[in-house]
Amino acid sequence: MVLYLRQVAAANGVKWVRNGWMVFRRKPFALTALYCFAAFASMLPPLIFEPLQIVSMALLPLISLAFMLASHVVVQGGTPALGVFAIPFKVTAERRRAQLLLGLAYGLLLFLAFQLAQSVDGGALQHLDGLLAQPQPDPQAVLAAWAAPGLLDFLALLCITVTLLQIPFWHAPALVHWGGHGVAQALFSSTLALWRNRGAFAVYALVWVAVGLGAGLLLGILGALLGALAQPLMVFAGLMLSAVFYASLYFSFVDCFVAETPENIDA
Repeated sequence: MVLYLRQVAAANGVKWVRNGWMVFRRKPFALTALYCFAAFASMLPPLIFEPLQIVSMALLPLISLAFMLASHVVVQGGTPALGVFAIPFKVTAERRRAQLLLGLAYGLLLFLAFQLAQSVDGGALQHLDGLLAQPQPDPQAVLAAWAAPGLLDFLALLCITVTLLQIPFWHAPALVHWGGHGVAQALFSSTLALWRNRGAFAVYALVWVAVGLGAGLLLGILGALLGALAQPLMVFAGLMLSAVFYASLYFSFVDCFVAETPENIDA
């Protein structure tokens, strides 16, 4: 497939979120199951051996591409299955190698971003982890740990570095898979796409922030009203929103790189 970059309106960021929701509404159980599998797969390596956390980080580009493929299947009228995680490797050897290199590079850079952020926290994160690991953590001590300046520095630096890291890797797996790009070309094209369409991506990010804040507020109210009964609802809402987010990635890609928009899924 020959792909070319185009510039889209800022309002398209809202459309990407809406289309992600429409895809999820068509196949909610399949997409939620895919997300649960992806979450479990990414958490498993460090549970087996803690230093393998870099493997978990390296899986994230593959997970994003698998959900793009899943959304494509739904748009075509099908039902996505676990096989979408294997599709990126049922291609040419060059594309398989490029996907593996992308994952390795992303995992290494994300690991370094965490290490850099931890270098400025003054031990605040380790202190917080120690408090939360206690059988009955002191609520006041936990709140004080969350408000520690070192932890705020950690979160700020981590947010900046991870955000910058997303830019070259956002579309890169899809560009390798559908466009046959090499690693360097895919990273460059992804960066260029996000820069030229920064208005749409800014709107996209703001919509997701608003959705997250709104969902958090609503779930907080329900938690206060229902107590422990609200816990399963919170878990389900988190899984659903995560699946919708990953489903929406496909539309940010096809809008920026494909001449025609995907099939109308509003019907």
